[in-house]
Amino acid sequence: MLSVAISNVPNDTFLFAPWMNQLIQAPEACFKELDLTDLHALAMENSCDIIKVSYGSLDKFEKNYERLPIGNTIVYNAAPVIVSKKNFSIEDIPRLSISIPGRDTTAHLLLKSYLPKFKEEIFVSAHESLKYVENNLSDCSLLIHCSQAQFTQKGIFPWISLMDLWQAKQKLPLPLGCIIANKRLGKHKIHLITKTLESSYRYAYAKKTMIMKLISEKYPNSNLLQLNNAITSWVNLETYRLSEEAKGALLQLEALKKQVRH
Repeated sequence: MLSVAISNVPNDTFLFAPWMNQLIQAPEACFKELDLTDLHALAMENSCDIIKVSYGSLDKFEKNYERLPIGNTIVYNAAPVIVSKKNFSIEDIPRLSISIPGRDTTAHLLLKSYLPKFKEEIFVSAHESLKYVENNLSDCSLLIHCSQAQFTQKGIFPWISLMDLWQAKQKLPLPLGCIIANKRLGKHKIHLITKTLESSYRYAYAKKTMIMKLISEKYPNSNLLQLNNAITSWVNLETYRLSEEAKGALLQLEALKKQVRH
């Protein structure tokens, strides 16, 4: 039986739902839905067959894993965004604390590349980041998977869009995450998994209304409109197969990684 670990966010749940719920012909698998930090830990341990990881950390796993052509999270108009309760300026950053959902993600890379160093970086799970600024445990929070409606009603407002900074400099979509397969599976089985995910993607969109209702049970704090907006932004044509524009974005992201690390 295959071991599959994906992130506990709507776009992964939507993509994998037909496979997870045995709605398509697919290999038998055991699924886990985890925070990105836990997914990266599994990949470092080389202890899972299929894992969702951030493009910001992909090179750390390439010894044991290979990226699948399907399952990319590459966005054109979504998060990451830094939010706060107060009207801070860029000049305030060196005295501020920020909660960050995971170390060495694409969002964390952009933060380090485009902005001054924050006084304190507090690494938390994706579902905790908003709570930190809400409860005054940090001055601001970096959000990746969160709609504006979910935080503005709490008196929290967008401050800096890292997506806008990336697009202003690169004029390309932003690579956030991808699915990797353990090389020990072998080429034949990895090809079968790729085809399974292609079928899952096609089924999910062909039966979108049914799949949306199915996954909405996992996200009681989001209504169907919010979930649909998230799916539309995060599960797009790049998820199915990378465009030349997206491939160019990956090259730019790798160059940015090298600049930060040196």
